[in-house]
Amino acid sequence: MENQPVQLCQFGRGWRVDAHWRLPNGSPFCLKVETFLRMHQISYQLIVTNDPRKAPHSKLPFINYQGQTIADSQRIIEFLWQQFPHCKDDWLTKNELANTYALRMLMERHLIGIIAYSRFKDPAGWAIMRKARLKGLPPILGQFIVGIMQKRIHQFLRCQELLEISQNDVYRQGERDLDVLSQQLGSTPYFFGDKPSLLDAVAFGFLANLLWDPMPTSLKQVIRSQRNLLDFCERMRESYYPNDYWRN
Repeated sequence: MENQPVQLCQFGRGWRVDAHWRLPNGSPFCLKVETFLRMHQISYQLIVTNDPRKAPHSKLPFINYQGQTIADSQRIIEFLWQQFPHCKDDWLTKNELANTYALRMLMERHLIGIIAYSRFKDPAGWAIMRKARLKGLPPILGQFIVGIMQKRIHQFLRCQELLEISQNDVYRQGERDLDVLSQQLGSTPYFFGDKPSLLDAVAFGFLANLLWDPMPTSLKQVIRSQRNLLDFCERMRESYYPNDYWRN
């Protein structure tokens, strides 16, 4: 039964608009899970769904495996650790495991808000995102659905206290997050040396979405100027997604 593929249900490849998206997936959490699967050579079947309402807890990604359905990216990882023990980061020290947790929280609880802001609040980013989301939808229904989506994201941003500060301050917070990641990565190929871990899958999910989505934010230049972050993204892309990018 271990050879049975994991069914990975997630957004489709990169929400391509006018050939600008160059991502395997425009969701940091979906990209995190798929990268983890590829990193550990776990056989999986990709099932595309672009409607989170049809997912457990209205969240993507989710997986089906041996009759079980698991939602939430971290719960998925922990489930896969149980099913595939070789995937665990047992080789990390207690200090490195603590750093993994802290940096994962930095990205999944804070940096995610910056990405959401760039797509649903920043006027330049929203114009791109709105076009992407409206594509293929009936005009009137599409306007309604996209409007509801933006409203929900704004509620999330309000909880993150990102609507009470200026756009420049929002992106300055993102720049500080990126500086922390750059300092932790240092001069090593991966965050804890020569071997990738869960933290690398998480970081790639977030950094790739900042670097290669079409949103015109200052954070792209920050990643490009932090040479180790740029090299890390390129390394992960070439290692795990050599044929999944549109290189326009």
